[in-house]
Amino acid sequence: MKDIQGYIKLNRSILNWQWYDKPNVRAVYFHLLLTAQYSDHEWQGVKLKCGQTICSYNGLSKALGISVQEVRTAIKHLEESKEITLRATNRFSIVTIEKWDIFTNNTNSSTNESTFNQHSANTQSTFNQQRYNKYNKNNKYNNNNCDGKPSYDVEEFEKRAIPLPVYEKGATNRI
Repeated sequence: MKDIQGYIKLNRSILNWQWYDKPNVRAVYFHLLLTAQYSDHEWQGVKLKCGQTICSYNGLSKALGISVQEVRTAIKHLEESKEITLRATNRFSIVTIEKWDIFTNNTNSSTNESTFNQHSANTQSTFNQQRYNKYNKNNKYNNNNCDGKPSYDVEEFEKRAIPLPVYEKGATNRI
């Protein structure tokens, strides 16, 4: 598999998305989101913009483990609901994610809002650190010596550790 880096933002409100309860549509859409370009790119003479990906029905079918017909139906649903646009060529299709900015950090939010959010996060982090420090200071069982060495006896821990079962590939006696 090629080296894939980066991430997309996925808000919990996706649970209310009209296609969320349709596994094939959801799988196709998530796959398209994860394979879309995050910067302008050229591939085999085709210029792709952010939020675009190249795919084929057969390729999606193999990648997702669903039939070509199920891929076609999912793509049709996504096109009809304006989640994606599809431009077919004689070799492949170019899919554009229509709301690409909401899944990346390219959203156009105001500076004040992001400053407020950053301040809130910093305040919460500081508050949590103060609570943690107060708890550890008062905890008589806190043996953390901060020198990188464990505060417990490793040999004693290994004696008490319960070994996990190891299963052969294809074994049917799993718990």
